Amino acid sequence: MKNEVEAVGKDVEDAVNNALQELQTTIEKVNVDIICEGGMFKKAKVRVQINEPGNNEIDTENKKDEQNEIVNSIENLSENKQNDVTEQTKYQTYVADFLKKALQDYRQGIDVVEREQNKVFVLQVKGDGCEKLGKTEIVNALQTLLNAIEKQHNKENAKRIIVNIGDYEERRKEQLFNEATKCADQAIGEGRTIRMQPMNSYERHLIHDFLQNRPEVIAESFGVEPYRYLTIRPNDKK
Repeated sequence: MKNEVEAVGKDVEDAVNNALQELQTTIEKVNVDIICEGGMFKKAKVRVQINEPGNNEIDTENKKDEQNEIVNSIENLSENKQNDVTEQTKYQTYVADFLKKALQDYRQGIDVVEREQNKVFVLQVKGDGCEKLGKTEIVNALQTLLNAIEKQHNKENAKRIIVNIGDYEERRKEQLFNEATKCADQAIGEGRTIRMQPMNSYERHLIHDFLQNRPEVIAESFGVEPYRYLTIRPNDKK
C-alpha cells in the first residue's frame, strides 16, 4: 500500500482531496507539501505522505521555516483530540477548536476566537508572538488545510473558513481596497472594463461592498471557482 503520492487538482484543496482518496486516508494522518499552488493556466500540485513512526523527527529537521512548523503542528495532532468535544462546543466549526489545540502545541499563550461574518467563519488568532505567523504564505497555507479538514469532517455542510492572524485581515482589506480603487480609477480614466485577479467569494464580497460608494463604476463577477474574478467598468448611466 502506498504511503506517499503526488496529486494535482484545480486548486490545492482539490489536489489534497485527490491524494487522500488515492491513499484512502484522512487529512489528520498525513503530511502535506505544496509543490505548486496553481494559477490561471496551471493546476495545483501537492505531495502527501502518511505519517509513520519516526517521520516527525525527520520532518522537523528538514522543515525549519515558520510555515512548515505550523502545518506540521496541525497535521500531527493526535486523533484523540478529535474526540474532545468539551472545547469544541464553544465553536460552530470543527476546525476552530482543532486550530486552537494545534497552535497551543506550537506556541503557548495563543488563542483562537471564532466569529461568523458575511456567511463565512473567521478564526481570529490572538496572543503573544502571533504576529510572527501573520505572513501571507502561512495564512494561505492554514486556510487551505483548514478548509480541507472542515470539508473532510463535515462533507454535507462544510463552512468556509478565513484565518486572521494578528492584523492580517485588516492589512489584506487595505490591499484589496487600494487595488479596487486603482482599477476603478483606471476604468473611468480609460473608459473600459478592468479585470482583477481571481479571489475567493469573501474577498469579492468585500470589494463589492467597498465599491458601493463609487456609483460611477460597476463591479461584476465572472468565471468559475476557484478562478472566479471581478471586473470593474464605467457606469454608463452615471
